[in-house]
Amino acid sequence: MYAPTLHVDAPQARRSAARGLRLRLKPAHRSRGVVQGAWWPRSTDLVAGLRLLLPALSSRLAGIDRVIYDEDTWAPTPLEMECESQSVILDGSSDQSIDTLSVISEQFGRLVLLIVPPYTDPTRA
Repeated sequence: MYAPTLHVDAPQARRSAARGLRLRLKPAHRSRGVVQGAWWPRSTDLVAGLRLLLPALSSRLAGIDRVIYDEDTWAPTPLEMECESQSVILDGSSDQSIDTLSVISEQFGRLVLLIVPPYTDPTRA
């Protein structure tokens, strides 16, 4: 089966991602503690959410290599995906905290995001 590939340049991807992305990060110089921010995805489709999230994080974490997530929280997910011409490993784990997602960059380390469930009432999120 042939699946077409869409290539979008990074600045265009970041602009379009910023419009639909619900993400709040601590300032880089003040990112103490285990969690460095919060992400409120729009669904339990991890790949769809990561298509918006990862380009937005690429300015803070260049060269994203892996995403570790709780496999019971998300819909079935492939083992990897492409982001900005780079393969990203999607690592479902039952050891990952149910309410966090870890984004790993070999160059810059780990960024841990608190996950606000997609079905959360906007006034509570």
